[in-house]
Amino acid sequence: MVSCSETLDIEHYLNTLALRERTAPRAAPRTGLAALLDFAGHPERQLRCIHIAGSKGKGTTALMLEAMLQAGGRETGVFTSPHLERWNERIRLAGQPVADGALAAVLHELQPQVTALHARRINGPDFFEVLLVAALCLFRRRNVDAAIIEAGIGARFDATAIVQPCVTALTTVELEHTHLLGEDLAAIAYDKGAIARPEVPLISGQLRPPAQAVISRLARAVAAPLQQPQFRLSAGGARVIIDDRFDLPLTAPSRARAECTAVAFSCVRALGWFTAPQTIAERALSGLVVPGRQDVLAVNPLVVADAAHTRASLAALAEALTAWAPPSAPLSLVLSCSGERILSQLAAPLLQRAQRVTVTRADVLRSDDPDMIAADLRRHWPHLDIQVVASPRTALAQAYAQVPANGVVCATGSVYMAGAACRYWHAPGHV
Repeated sequence: MVSCSETLDIEHYLNTLALRERTAPRAAPRTGLAALLDFAGHPERQLRCIHIAGSKGKGTTALMLEAMLQAGGRETGVFTSPHLERWNERIRLAGQPVADGALAAVLHELQPQVTALHARRINGPDFFEVLLVAALCLFRRRNVDAAIIEAGIGARFDATAIVQPCVTALTTVELEHTHLLGEDLAAIAYDKGAIARPEVPLISGQLRPPAQAVISRLARAVAAPLQQPQFRLSAGGARVIIDDRFDLPLTAPSRARAECTAVAFSCVRALGWFTAPQTIAERALSGLVVPGRQDVLAVNPLVVADAAHTRASLAALAEALTAWAPPSAPLSLVLSCSGERILSQLAAPLLQRAQRVTVTRADVLRSDDPDMIAADLRRHWPHLDIQVVASPRTALAQAYAQVPANGVVCATGSVYMAGAACRYWHAPGHV
């Protein structure tokens, strides 16, 4: 294996690819991706894949699936995005982020072809496509039993549509990325519903009627057996009961986490690899931490990082916080968002119980202007103590210092904000 130092600086190379503008329309033929897959020997044709799409919960579902399959003795590869702290998190092997040396080596092998394709000024490959091909190559070399592939945006024109799945999953359909996916739930469902493949089981979360109608029609059109597990939380919210048969632990007390658990467990059942899937799932989920998703980083005071950035996911976070701490517990929010989301509306369930809000810029290049966010929040929530702190580290430190021991610090609004919180709390001597 070629060492990292002998190949390239992963961080610099991938950041350079990420900053390279993609000019072709989303629906244009992915000529660069096709050429790179051909160069790599089409690893996507040699893997058993589970393909996951959805507006929210894809990453959580993927990590739950990974844990269940690993607990059952199967080797897994996981491709997910975005990352919280390091690029390596996007590619997981045997339950762990890929090692620097392995990632650098495969990127080094692909780099000459990537450079040549860029010189031809064709459509791509962009950084997401390069990472996807790198992941597929690593999974093939490891001969994983299952490659769990999380779609990026949508499904119909997403790069991950090149995989050949044995099971597909659709977690949720919400209004998001409307400039790309469509202006209403039906249009977004049509895009995400392309996850359905001929005669391949499709596991879906519970969908609102406009999305449900579209997904049912698309599944019927390709004879994909559509399964939608029913679920309910136990008293106290510590467990989820699926299809009135299976009783499993919840890694966080919210309906959103319960739905991810139901979808992931139903995918395992659809694979048909295990005679006692509940036993395996119980072992996998007990104590499972999903980084950056309702992620408890500290207690007394309680510190939670969550990548929530849609109305439903922010409501789910508020639900979890209520289960962890009483509404009377002082709540200090540290917020940052991307994509010009209107947090004054989306985060209403959190803002209703907050005493203090600090707005920051979690990522210099990708996060929205914190002064603009704060101005909008002040217009709609004039009673709140709202301040702007440019540095996310300083924002987190101040929030932690100001909240009492029985209080809550919650960092949310984007994946970048959750990642900043995780980096800060995982660093030695942060407080």
